[in-house]
Amino acid sequence: MRHHHWVPLICGTGFTVLSAVAPAQSVDQSAATPLDPVVVTSSRTAQRLSDALPATSVISRADIEDSHAPDLATLLRGQAGFDVAQSGGLGSQSSLFLRGSNSNQVLVLIDGLRVNAVNGGAASIAHLMVDQIDHIEIVRGNVSSLYGSEAIGGVVQIFTRGGTDSGAPGSVGAGVTYGSEQTRAASVDASQSFGPSDARTHVGVSASYRSANGFSAIDAGRVAAANPDYDGYRNHSVSANVSQRFGDQEVGARYFESHGRLQFDDPSDYSFIDPAYNGRIQTHDERSRQTDAALYARLKATSFWAIDLLAGQSRDLSANTSSNPFSFVTGSTTSTDRQYRIGNTLRVDQHAATLAYEHLDQTGYATSYGNGIDGARFSRKVDSFMAGYTGPLFLPASWNEFQFNARHDRYSDFGDATTGLAAYGLKFAPGWKAIVQGSTAFKAPTFNELYFPFFGNPALKAERARSVELGLQYAQEASLVRASLFRTRTHDLIVFDPNTFLANNIARAKVTGLEITGRTVIDGWTLSANLTFARPIDEDTRQLLLRRATHNLGLAVAKSYGAWRFSGDVQAAGARFDSDINTFSRTELAGYGVVNFGVRYQVLRGTTVGVAVTNAFDRRYALVDGYNTAGRVTTVSLNTRY
Repeated sequence: MRHHHWVPLICGTGFTVLSAVAPAQSVDQSAATPLDPVVVTSSRTAQRLSDALPATSVISRADIEDSHAPDLATLLRGQAGFDVAQSGGLGSQSSLFLRGSNSNQVLVLIDGLRVNAVNGGAASIAHLMVDQIDHIEIVRGNVSSLYGSEAIGGVVQIFTRGGTDSGAPGSVGAGVTYGSEQTRAASVDASQSFGPSDARTHVGVSASYRSANGFSAIDAGRVAAANPDYDGYRNHSVSANVSQRFGDQEVGARYFESHGRLQFDDPSDYSFIDPAYNGRIQTHDERSRQTDAALYARLKATSFWAIDLLAGQSRDLSANTSSNPFSFVTGSTTSTDRQYRIGNTLRVDQHAATLAYEHLDQTGYATSYGNGIDGARFSRKVDSFMAGYTGPLFLPASWNEFQFNARHDRYSDFGDATTGLAAYGLKFAPGWKAIVQGSTAFKAPTFNELYFPFFGNPALKAERARSVELGLQYAQEASLVRASLFRTRTHDLIVFDPNTFLANNIARAKVTGLEITGRTVIDGWTLSANLTFARPIDEDTRQLLLRRATHNLGLAVAKSYGAWRFSGDVQAAGARFDSDINTFSRTELAGYGVVNFGVRYQVLRGTTVGVAVTNAFDRRYALVDGYNTAGRVTTVSLNTRY
């Protein structure tokens, strides 16, 4: 049964957006550059990207526009360490794998609220269109001690266009796009700040629409029961932010909402129930709605002590219908999350200490748990305590950096979990830094794993992981390059136990890899590249884990010539293993490489027209066995900003 769930903050995410709005005093915002921006996700305190010890990268709004990607899944495929599985076109079910981890071991946040599903554990990213995204921060590797469950592979934090106060006085932007596969998109955003900096009122809002007729999600030549018709998609989303400063104090509210409607294919053959239900003529429809709302405050108790308050709720509803009354995919799910946070940050010179308490009420509902009509509801409560420190460990402070985090989570349904992280950076030459990092992590059992009929096991324990990483970084004004060797071992993985016919903690996995990322500017060319070699294996069978390649490559270039802007990128991945769509046996997916490029021309100040071509060489490839991917798509766009 296909379900999408958006579940906010289980642990440790509350102040990240507020930190972005009002960075700590010791971070010089004016010194930040597009290649070295201020980030908050890697330590939960504001710091420059080059100072972050966990492997971190940023996708700016300019990067998003140069990429020509329509949705988050396509955008992340070109980033270091990512594998993406997508069951069809725009809006179809999508899964993220980061540094070889499972898809439910990657935490995704939207403006500080988590969107990982309460029932299945993985993030539902299919309905996140790039029109709503201002920028993204990615932390690769185990940071469970900062964010709690699901952060074994890393964290992806999305900042929406309506949820970010950049400090600019105000702007208005609008854009329209039309292209092949009957692609249509429109967006508008506006922001305005009033008053002096110490009493500023900020209001921001963004709205977008995107649709495409698409293509048949399943390869009907391989699956006899699949309907070969086109599976279209429509999405409309809105985000907003309002904030008010009172000297060093700030209060505000954020809101995000996304609606998606998707036509999809079901590979199941129902002829054994009734020959009249021929899969070739069956239709399936999914409707989803995600809302996230939060109130926050940043209070300055003293010159060195800041108090952060957050109260938020996230709700996701997903409903599937079918023209076949016997369809296994028919049903609905709901996920609701209420979260509260009290955080304290003490900052003296280059030293920053954090202490926070968080509470989470989490509720899940699915018709599949009951008789198909009434369903069943499950809930849990989580109390979390965390402490952290960033700053120099030894004198002189200019040549070393240290980060320490510890976290304790108490779950009402399975017990306690304690995690930690320690990282040290040594600046041994101008621009050069050596980094060593060790961390522990956990992933809480999902509601499906605990309670799903005939499979769930309420006695499950949390999955546990240990990670080590060695890094070497070079950072100068126009360049930032990092190489990381990493290893993560996970035990007590939850899988189906054929001996008990229940979910059980019986599996183990190990991921070892090398990751290289770089970004620079040469003669006006902005160049970025990443290369990842990883070996994610099941330690019991010694086989490679499904849907994860042993090597991935991403390249992107962009340059402006007067009124012209040229950009292009390459997304490539090696061969991966998957489950055969018909037999469920292990099968191999061929590697692929996709080239995208575009050009924009400034016709008036603030107004551009552009042409973009994705999958320019019309490459045929698969991200999930038996499911199609988009061929060549050409779009024309008009954008203006004042």
